[in-house]
Amino acid sequence: MSVQTVERTAASRLRTILGTGTHPVVEPSLRAELFLIAHEDETGRPHIDPAKLELALAVAILLELWLDNLILIGWRFSARHGTYQADPGLITICDTTATGDPLKDAALVMLWHTNAPRVRDFIRDFAATGLYERVRGDMIATGLLRRTTRRRFFRRTDSYTAVHENHPVRARTKVRNLATSEPGSHPGHDGPYPYTVALAALVTRVGLARYLASENVTWLQQRLAAIAQSIPTIREVITAFGRSR
Repeated sequence: MSVQTVERTAASRLRTILGTGTHPVVEPSLRAELFLIAHEDETGRPHIDPAKLELALAVAILLELWLDNLILIGWRFSARHGTYQADPGLITICDTTATGDPLKDAALVMLWHTNAPRVRDFIRDFAATGLYERVRGDMIATGLLRRTTRRRFFRRTDSYTAVHENHPVRARTKVRNLATSEPGSHPGHDGPYPYTVALAALVTRVGLARYLASENVTWLQQRLAAIAQSIPTIREVITAFGRSR
């Protein structure tokens, strides 16, 4: 995949958005739902340090690529044997087709130009590209966030809040429902379960569980942390995330 291909695809996506005259209704991505949970609904103020969230957003995008079957995590392809062999922490690209999502495509480009990319290094390096602002900008472009500017005397303050108030509510509810679900009641990798586990793992790892409920927070934190261990790839990525900080 070339940088030019990614730029053309991203430009086409943006033209589609702008050409409608209004923002289309977009289902939030993993990174977008994490971003919404990490901010106060009415004011848009972050619940945690943006630098910490930036690393988590890099993890979210990496897991989006994995959920879309664009990469493998923890496996290396052996040309000699014609099979995949376990290699913890290694990221292997399976599909180089541009997705049309500028952030996922940028992540793929970075991985493509990195020799034997590792999860821990990718998280650190991709987060350092101004990822917090890039995710926020993409959410504005796709109609998930709105920017409100207020002026008081000579000072200007910008706030960023959800365009559709049900989006952050649904994101929090999704994670809470996961915590109270019965073990073994979820579909496999092709269903929504791994996505929700990934969101729950990120919410737990960055300390956002306390913003999901007003009581039983300790139980919720422990329950979500246990569920996050149920999928090996997610467990591996979240562990690497902890070591990248």
